Amino acid sequence: QPLISGHKGAVMDFDFNPFHENLVGTASDDSTIKVWGIPEGGLTEHITEPLVDLHGHGRKVTLLKFHPTAQHIVSSASGDFTVKLWDIEKAKDLVTFGGMSQLIQDLCWDHYGNLCATSCKDKTVRIYDGRSGEVAFEKANAHEGAKSVKMTFLGPKEKLLTVGFTRQSQRQMKIWDHRKMDKEIKKLDIDQA
Repeated sequence: QPLISGHKGAVMDFDFNPFHENLVGTASDDSTIKVWGIPEGGLTEHITEPLVDLHGHGRKVTLLKFHPTAQHIVSSASGDFTVKLWDIEKAKDLVTFGGMSQLIQDLCWDHYGNLCATSCKDKTVRIYDGRSGEVAFEKANAHEGAKSVKMTFLGPKEKLLTVGFTRQSQRQMKIWDHRKMDKEIKKLDIDQA
């Protein structure tokens, strides 16, 4: 089978551009992000040259998400504890989100593309203003367990759903109003299976 192969390390994540179905971005252990063009009709031969090659992270790039409302913007999370916003047309980074001191576990955009949320191994959920890169809201110990926290924004009401673990390793879901992160709106403990 024809392959897309141009990284010098393992591919850690990928995402399709929501505006151009033939563009796919890849994030790699080699600390780069590459954007690839898939020909109409699919791959017929190996592709080794990306359309765009993005450099700027100091360590492996673990997560990649295209912006939901801006055509040429992609976000990436790295082992250097930063999230970067990239303009793939200009092949440069626009904004860097900092403030994290441990591995970033998840990255998601709200439906309007105004807010970008991260979960981190330090058990803190941070919500960044997508334009300035400043922390708009944060919640330490969103889930008390040591395992990974995943999240998504829920529809136009802009509630945030997080899935994590209790201190006793019980799976747990919480729904938050991102403007008032002091207490969850709803909590559901699932099981320990």
